[in-house]
Amino acid sequence: RGASRSVASEWVTELRRTLLRCAVNRRVEAGMTLEQVFKEYDKDMDGDLDAREIQAAFQSIGLELKDADVSNVVRSMDQDGDGRVNYKEFCAGVEQYGGLRRRKGKGAGAGQVAAASGG
Repeated sequence: RGASRSVASEWVTELRRTLLRCAVNRRVEAGMTLEQVFKEYDKDMDGDLDAREIQAAFQSIGLELKDADVSNVVRSMDQDGDGRVNYKEFCAGVEQYGGLRRRKGKGAGAGQVAAASGG
């Protein structure tokens, strides 16, 4: 029973990450760069997203998550184990799991992301 509970927990965490990616994607489609979205979520401007800031990101799309659920999302994106999500980890998380890719090039639009096309 413990293994199936773990799989279910991982699935729920992945679903929540997908919802976060949707919130990010909505802002990107409105013309924001991924860096701008990150900075919007980074309320204390320290260069990292903590659980409180991730919770606020979910609240911005109308979702109230339990602290444990937010911690699971942070843990799933936190690659260096410091309990926070830095910009690099944020990008990796939303791009890897959200079907987003960076727009390449220079000038206006560089560093933006777009929904990856399958065709």
